Amino acid sequence: MPDAAAKSTGWLHNWYLQQTKTGLLLKANLAQAVVTFILLFKEWRTIRFELEKNLWRQLWRYSSPMIIGGLAGMVNEVIDRQMLGKLYNGSEQESNIQVAIYGYCYKLSIIITLFISAFKMAAEPFFFNKSQDKDAGKVYARVMKWFVITLAIAFLFTALFLDIWKYIVGPAYRSGVGVVPVLLAANLCLGIYYNLSIWYKLADKLRIGMYIALFGAAITFLGNYYFIPVFGYYACAWTTFSCYFLMMIICYKVGQRMYPIPYNVKKIAAYLVAMLLLYFIHVGVGAITGNLVIRVLAGMILMGLFLMLVLFAEKKELERMPFIGPYVTKWMEKRAVA
Repeated sequence: MPDAAAKSTGWLHNWYLQQTKTGLLLKANLAQAVVTFILLFKEWRTIRFELEKNLWRQLWRYSSPMIIGGLAGMVNEVIDRQMLGKLYNGSEQESNIQVAIYGYCYKLSIIITLFISAFKMAAEPFFFNKSQDKDAGKVYARVMKWFVITLAIAFLFTALFLDIWKYIVGPAYRSGVGVVPVLLAANLCLGIYYNLSIWYKLADKLRIGMYIALFGAAITFLGNYYFIPVFGYYACAWTTFSCYFLMMIICYKVGQRMYPIPYNVKKIAAYLVAMLLLYFIHVGVGAITGNLVIRVLAGMILMGLFLMLVLFAEKKELERMPFIGPYVTKWMEKRAVA
């Protein structure tokens, strides 16, 4: 009986050993698609496909700029690593090391990317739903302010405690942690750009968004092409920052002409300046002392200062918010009594 059982399962075991992880993942996705297709047989068998030319033209006219702009956006996100491997002025092994260091350090900026991804999924339906309201512009401006505050906190949370986060990557890759603050700032600009970009979607000016994305892709190509041979992965980081920063500025300038939104630019700029000032103070502390405990404590104090700034500057709005509002009110009352 054991021999029979071994023979009956041996082919499956041998087949599994011949597969790669990527191959198994693709086969699993294919299998679930086939099963879904079969389970929905009653629904799809009654469908009759008919091409409506007018509707097709409208869809293509609306979606084609998004497709091209999306491709340009993907270029901005991933092409730097490909160009780094090809253009770095060194041996193939040295190029691979540069790509590995940059790739691992890029992951340390993921906390801002997570906030941006969550925002993209939730924001557009909300913005379109509010577009007919009289106070839509004020709502968009308020969302932008709090979004920038959130990204600034995420920036400081990563940059001020980089001495701790760097242990997430292996010792061989820690030489590149200097690019992390640059990448954090780049992704912060990208997040603001995504928030600003709602104007050309609401105004049905998607071609302008496509042109901005193509402009960013051109910066990505040119910056990496000319500077990677000289500066390596630092060129990738600063090119990414330059790309997203200029896209953000252009999107804001053009948007305010075609679809004005009353952003509180002075307050947003003040938060960003405060964020950078606190970061550079921490850099100065790190230059003075090599003590890890002192740097971490300095980071905690500076992070607390930024949170206090937000608390006092946005006290009235925070008190009106659900969940945290009562706690803010109690804390303010205790502080007044003290």
